Amino acid sequence: MLKKDLIIVFLIIFFLKITPIYAALETYVVVRIDNQIITNYDIKKEYDYLSALNKQFQNLSKDRGMKLAKESLIREKIKKVEIEKYFDFEKVNTDLVNILITNLYTSLEIDNLNEFKEYLDSFDLNFNEVKKKINLEIYWNKLIRDKHSNMINIDIKKLKEKVQKKQIENQNVKEFDLYEILFQVDKQSELKTKTEEINKSIIDNGFKNTASIYSVSNTAKLGGYIGWIDQNKLSERILNKLKKTKVGDVTEPINLTNGFLILKINEVREKKISIDKEKLLQNLIDFEKERQLNQFSLSYFNKVKLNMEINE
Repeated sequence: MLKKDLIIVFLIIFFLKITPIYAALETYVVVRIDNQIITNYDIKKEYDYLSALNKQFQNLSKDRGMKLAKESLIREKIKKVEIEKYFDFEKVNTDLVNILITNLYTSLEIDNLNEFKEYLDSFDLNFNEVKKKINLEIYWNKLIRDKHSNMINIDIKKLKEKVQKKQIENQNVKEFDLYEILFQVDKQSELKTKTEEINKSIIDNGFKNTASIYSVSNTAKLGGYIGWIDQNKLSERILNKLKKTKVGDVTEPINLTNGFLILKINEVREKKISIDKEKLLQNLIDFEKERQLNQFSLSYFNKVKLNMEINE
């Protein structure tokens, strides 16, 4: 009888010890967005994904990081619900996906695809899942172009005048390696408080993590990284702000149509070029078109979100 009692006690202790393990592995729904759900497991995977894209992300507190991961997934699911109204999301634009994947691992200073897959493995991430995320962004951008291309308004005459002022031979051109935070306020009176809050976060958490927290741009997942931009593609207002900013410093908020922009200069380089004015004009047109499409994308997303049922 004593032996039987000891076995029972042992079993009780054993199950008490393993119960927290199973509880930690339990999957449950955190958010419902129309016909989409987000589980605690999904949020953990998104946390790993954001950590892989931004190496400083794990410096945030776990609670803050998981909150950002949840918000990131909510944005993704909202886009997915809207995309599925117009496209077969399972069809993959392989060529474009491959180009964007190359750009992604290059921005992370990874040399090739195999090394990138190994890098993802170290975060317990599946390469095919990353491809799906990139494919979703491709379809979202296609949706925005389809809906708003006829609304793009470019002052070609003004751009031509800008090009004509450029010297043709041996111009010294600056290129800026930039990070961005694009943020919005409901009222102009909130701008000062919001800016102070962001600047404090930059000091406390670093620029990349602050971009992840506050930026509404698609670059937020990459810590706000834009990359190298030729000065000729920048507006005079933005270029003047950058000229007054030292490498490693950030600009004051720049008022744009779709919000306020803070830029950080990571690096500056200069090169001497001969300008092909026709090519420069086309580059300016393409850049302006992309800028306006980004504005339409943000506005359309906000509209879709308002009309969507989100239960947390």
